[in-house]
Amino acid sequence: MIGLKNFYVGQFFEEVAHTIIGGEHIQAEEGDIVHWKSSTGFEVKASGLQSSYGYRLDIDQVDRYEELNAFLYDRMLYVFFAYNNPSVRNAKGGRSTMLSHHHESVGVNRYLAQAVSWCVIMDFSIVARWRALRRISTKSVMGHLGTKTVDIRCREVHGLANGGFSAGLTGLGLDPTTFVVMDSNVDILIDSDLFEKYQMRFPITAVVPEKEMKHIQKSLRVQSGVKLLCRS
Repeated sequence: MIGLKNFYVGQFFEEVAHTIIGGEHIQAEEGDIVHWKSSTGFEVKASGLQSSYGYRLDIDQVDRYEELNAFLYDRMLYVFFAYNNPSVRNAKGGRSTMLSHHHESVGVNRYLAQAVSWCVIMDFSIVARWRALRRISTKSVMGHLGTKTVDIRCREVHGLANGGFSAGLTGLGLDPTTFVVMDSNVDILIDSDLFEKYQMRFPITAVVPEKEMKHIQKSLRVQSGVKLLCRS
């Protein structure tokens, strides 16, 4: 059941990302979404804000994207979504998360559509530095113990994009003067299943090299009307 729930969550946020970004939703080893014309790949990740693991970045996947970024794509980006998923007391007296009370895809979609807190788009170079510098875990992926991951908590992603930009990039060995931070708000209608459509509103931030700024701005503006503006 956990594996199926994770599939529903992943599928939902890939649909959300595809609505914002456009391109082709391929769900393949080359990424979740691809803009073939502009040679851009996107990997979509989602996590509950309260998760002790956060984003579990598969080492093999990151290494594969490093190779693809060198010969297939001109740029590779990660799209991080965070949603509120607090624990509540259940009928048996214990505690369980709000999302765990929803078992079918429609219920999961309905909950997530109202629970999204924010989205951060990050250049692959940042993810690559996390992979190089952070401790590798083999116990983060339930049902697949032994899978090597680097676990990045939601607050780290949000902190780097909101206030900790310069110190965060410097700590990763990257030059913050070559990056920009852009912000906007998303207001979109998601048609992810046959039963309901979901109106979603949440803030979005992009942390990308300055040379990629206009490309990212244009991609989101053309697809979903999102106008990313550089933070002063």
